[in-house]
Amino acid sequence: MAKIINTQADTILTSHLEHKSVLSPLEIAADKDGPNLVYMKITPKGIIDLQDMQTKLEQNNVLWVSCTMTTDVIGTNQPIYQVAELCQRYDAMLHVDASQAGYLDIAYHDLDVNFLTLSAHKIYGPSSIGLLYSKHLQHPDFEPIISGGGQQDGLRAGTLPVPLIVGFAEAAKVLDDIKEAEALRLKELRNALLNGLSQTLAIRVFGNLDDRHFGNLYLAIENVDSMQLLNNLQPHIAFSLGSA
Repeated sequence: MAKIINTQADTILTSHLEHKSVLSPLEIAADKDGPNLVYMKITPKGIIDLQDMQTKLEQNNVLWVSCTMTTDVIGTNQPIYQVAELCQRYDAMLHVDASQAGYLDIAYHDLDVNFLTLSAHKIYGPSSIGLLYSKHLQHPDFEPIISGGGQQDGLRAGTLPVPLIVGFAEAAKVLDDIKEAEALRLKELRNALLNGLSQTLAIRVFGNLDDRHFGNLYLAIENVDSMQLLNNLQPHIAFSLGSA
């Protein structure tokens, strides 16, 4: 396990695959506090280039790596075990955004990461509630972002939203019970949509079609402007030009 703080480190490593909720705080931290923010390359299949990651770990004194587990826009799953192994080898902390990774067969306690974040509404739970998993929350150097009362052993001020927490826990239980069947259902729906579109249109799918979120299909249609298509199909079909 990497040390909780490397006082000599001056670099944060991430990629443009991250959600804005991760990228924006990293950019603010780099602007305010001065660490270098370095972006890893992405392969044509929409995953982190592990060779480039290793090179950047060798060339920089990296304190922190942020890597999503499942990409929110493209939908591709990242080689998270290999990413974790590289972080351990170069003594860098690792934060994993696992918000979109509910259907992956990964036991988080077996994945050696420093911080892992989840979001309830990505698994049909209530909005406005998330989870931070870490082995370092009792470390004396860990400081809360929100200060105030002594709630949660001083880790975060504010009264806990009990209904949201209960809803999150129940959603996680339901997902655990139906995950295999729901993943198969989503995959069948996705493939049916892709096959139907491909029969009459020139389709290009971005990212690895096999190793991705079962409910995600990120594509382009040749000679079709996406904004014009969105306007023409409203209000009959709901789709998005991006993750939000």
